[in-house]
Amino acid sequence: MINKESNNLGITQLSTDILEKLSNIFNEYNNKILPLVAAIETLTGKFPGPVLNEIRACFSHIARCFSSKIDDNALKNELKKAYDHITRATLDCHKIMLIYYQDEVKDFKQQYKDVNLTLVDDGKFLPEFTILNDKARLKTIEAKSIENKSFPEKEGAYTAYEEALVSYYDVSNFIKKHNVGLANAKQHAKNRTKEENIRNWKFAIIGAIISAIISIVIGFLV
Repeated sequence: MINKESNNLGITQLSTDILEKLSNIFNEYNNKILPLVAAIETLTGKFPGPVLNEIRACFSHIARCFSSKIDDNALKNELKKAYDHITRATLDCHKIMLIYYQDEVKDFKQQYKDVNLTLVDDGKFLPEFTILNDKARLKTIEAKSIENKSFPEKEGAYTAYEEALVSYYDVSNFIKKHNVGLANAKQHAKNRTKEENIRNWKFAIIGAIISAIISIVIGFLV
């Protein structure tokens, strides 16, 4: 409920119930969105535009709650819209970071496609990486599936995307923990390629010499 009396600043006095709803919104903003945005800026070097739009819309609805002319129903409606926007902002943060880590894993696979990963950590790296990556991939598919559902099932997308993000973060950390072993495996692949190139070069020279000798012999015989 809302107390219709206003203070000398013209701001309507809000009930405990309304203040609790506002507190939930600000807690979501301070404890989740701000750290996520900071992480996104660190990873990508830029502020996420879609998140800014949701934050701006959220605080526009909150500002309307302090109108002296607003009634109880309108106020509750504005708070619901504000909370919906702040939830979507958090969801957008999860999606942006999820895409970043997905791309990071794709780049890793591309970079090491010709490297024998069974050499890393005595053969333990590849199966553990596969398990973690498959888990993250399935979590992402599940999150997208839930997001495409109708309410109230759709509300589960928030938690599902958060879990998918955590799973891909685990994959990223797992790769970083094995940087030394991966670098050694990559160097081994380069050395092997170099040896193969030298061997092929030698075979090519020998083949050319043999061909030249055969041509000379045939020339004498003709």
